[in-house]
Amino acid sequence: MKGSFVRLFGRNCLVCNEPSDDVLCPDCKAILDAECFDSYMVRCPKCFFPMVSYDYDCPRCHTKEGKSCTNTSVVPIYAIADYNSNLSYSLLHRFKFFGDKKMAKVAAMYMQRAVDALDPKGDAYIVPVPCSRRSLKERGWDQMVQVCRYMDRPMLRILENTNEGLSQQKLLDRTQRMEEGREKRFSMASAYEGMDEGYENRPVVLVDDVTTTFSTIQAAAGCLAGMGFKDVKAAVWLYDYKA
Repeated sequence: MKGSFVRLFGRNCLVCNEPSDDVLCPDCKAILDAECFDSYMVRCPKCFFPMVSYDYDCPRCHTKEGKSCTNTSVVPIYAIADYNSNLSYSLLHRFKFFGDKKMAKVAAMYMQRAVDALDPKGDAYIVPVPCSRRSLKERGWDQMVQVCRYMDRPMLRILENTNEGLSQQKLLDRTQRMEEGREKRFSMASAYEGMDEGYENRPVVLVDDVTTTFSTIQAAAGCLAGMGFKDVKAAVWLYDYKA
């Protein structure tokens, strides 16, 4: 019955626009699934960093499977796919730089996997990492808020980005990225100031579209920790593994 309804009224794959019974056609879904780290790598059991093998220490938090993490300041971050993937990369650019808001639904499908892995009990709020003021003014909408609206968790827009705007991270070397990351500033959104709703007693998962050095997420997590949140993790759509 469902398939008949789709054929009668029409539905197209959000990526390739070919007729599809679902949000993604089988071909596009297969490509995106293959670009996910989980299709060809393992993950650190502590910080979820994608690794080639459990035979080695995690390069991010320096732990092995079954052993304790030696870097307690590391925020667990679940990255879905490599920034250098072909289709995932193009969808990110369609979304961020060409205003194709339909891609928010595609991103949310994959980001949901990360949030479910980080929060299997379903207790966490999702907190979108807000874009800079300049980006918000130019675009007129915040990309991560759009993604979070399609995800199966309550959204808490408690962070405000006080930056006017930074250089494109891909144009900088690692040292410059880290320096700019230290300049990123987040604060509590004015709508939440003075409110005592016990938010800090719930786990939260930061949600962002792309990361290179994790500096933005670390800064946002530090801001949440300063507000009293004790259980902070993060989910990212694309991570530049080569960087």
